[in-house]
Amino acid sequence: MNILAQRSKFLAGCLTAIGFILLTAGILIAVFISLYSVILAAIGGACFLIGLYLLLSPTIAVAEKDGDLLFCFFLRRIRVSPAQIEFVHYLENGTMATRGGGIAGNWHILKNDIRTLTVTIREGTTSRRLILLSVLHASAAALELETLRDRAKAKESAATEKRNVEL
Repeated sequence: MNILAQRSKFLAGCLTAIGFILLTAGILIAVFISLYSVILAAIGGACFLIGLYLLLSPTIAVAEKDGDLLFCFFLRRIRVSPAQIEFVHYLENGTMATRGGGIAGNWHILKNDIRTLTVTIREGTTSRRLILLSVLHASAAALELETLRDRAKAKESAATEKRNVEL
């Protein structure tokens, strides 16, 4: 098995811890001081659940096995042929002013090129998007996926051309 993309667990741990602290503080403040802190508890709960989802997701995001690609999510794996890939996209990091997370978070994101990777695949006549969160070295992983797609499509077109010549 060849690993093409991995997930970052550092930011997921930080998000889970911050979410737990906000959730606990929001509940305590709502019980003893003010009901308006339910909003703080809701934000903390959302951060906690998203961080927990990322922590429990497998470290391997995309792997190549037996010529097929395995996209690994929380409780499932999707097996796709590289020729089915239509488009690979990742969000740009943007400027420091438009990026959240503080100095330490931004440094970690920029140093390790952590981004969300979106892969559009063709299933029959429909398209499907696979969204991979918190992918390490996302631009390199996207380039590798596009290279595998181009190779697979070149093999398919060569095989089709050979069949057409034989007919």
